[in-house]
Amino acid sequence: MRKWDNPWLWGVFVLASLILLAFAMPATAVVDNPVQLSSHSLWVGEKKKVIEVSTEDGEHLLEIPASHLEDISVDNYRGVIWVGTRKEIIQYSLTGEEVFRYALNIKDDCKGDNCGERVVHISLD
Repeated sequence: MRKWDNPWLWGVFVLASLILLAFAMPATAVVDNPVQLSSHSLWVGEKKKVIEVSTEDGEHLLEIPASHLEDISVDNYRGVIWVGTRKEIIQYSLTGEEVFRYALNIKDDCKGDNCGERVVHISLD
């Protein structure tokens, strides 16, 4: 019997080939509900609102009211917008619907619209 006529050797060869092929395949993320996002938007945080602006024609696509706005973050992976105010952090869908609200326990001596130092910062993982 020749060396390659052994079925056991063929089995080991096929198994090793499959293992090498599995490691050579590019990794892809599995997402249950992928969000289709437009790459033609600019999100702007103003003092009392967050605005989605079209970068193609400058048209206002969406406006979210937010008093005493401190910070915004757009999470393209999850398809949400995080808005930080002096009193809370709010999560909105890309259509402007409120999803989540978290009240902050910050002693705020701010009175009026000119409050000086920022007290809220948002960072995403």
